Amino acid sequence: MKSIFTLLFVSFTAFSLYAQDYVKVLKIDENRSKDLLKSENKFRFTNYNNALKITLEFDKVGLVAATKYKFQINSAKDDSGKALKLKGMNAEKFKKLDRKFMYFGDKEKNPNKIKLELSLDTTERKAKTVSVDGVLLVKAGDQSAVFIKNAAAMNQQKFEHDVLKKAGVNIIVGAKSEFGNDSQEGISMEITGKLDAIAEVKLMDAKGKTVSNGSSSSTFNGKMFKKIYTKGKPGKDLMVKLMIITKEVERKLPFKLENVELP
Repeated sequence: MKSIFTLLFVSFTAFSLYAQDYVKVLKIDENRSKDLLKSENKFRFTNYNNALKITLEFDKVGLVAATKYKFQINSAKDDSGKALKLKGMNAEKFKKLDRKFMYFGDKEKNPNKIKLELSLDTTERKAKTVSVDGVLLVKAGDQSAVFIKNAAAMNQQKFEHDVLKKAGVNIIVGAKSEFGNDSQEGISMEITGKLDAIAEVKLMDAKGKTVSNGSSSSTFNGKMFKKIYTKGKPGKDLMVKLMIITKEVERKLPFKLENVELP
């Protein structure tokens, strides 16, 4: 798999600046604030969730290996001249790519396609179009599968594996939560080290079928307590599958949206 990902990213970086063949606008939503009247008093009703939301689809060889993303805006403005900035909590930080829900209900199966929402300040009420000059940054790398077999029998036991050691991840299986009592049945783990190296955690049976009844996680001072719940007492055949990211690199996809019509 490593050689495949290497070849993919050779193609990934070999595009002309601001080429538009790998990005398209799928949807635009906007909820602009209004002045409201109440009795004899005037006040401005401000919805802090108001934003211009542009759903974009990126289709580029190499995106199959992407695990995190964030947007950078060089410039964005509506046709009234109002400058627009990124909106949302921690908008400047990398977010995890949630492929499970990205095409929820759709039939898209191309692993090199990702659907993301770009959230910007609201435009002026008189504005009719918006233009954006930006960059999509993604973090990507090889992923290796690590299996913790007979996890239900482990009690505060450190699980060691060469892949985890290389990635800088430490795991104690059957750990006790420091964030309160949790009596629900399941597999619990305390994870420390490079938490970002963990792309996915699944609970599987002996046949390789994913089985769980939900999960929870809490992080404090660089320590994560994660629990995957089961329906009743976990069976002896259950194992934990971890996808661990190695050799993570950052890639850039510049894009331009010109005079996109507003709703």
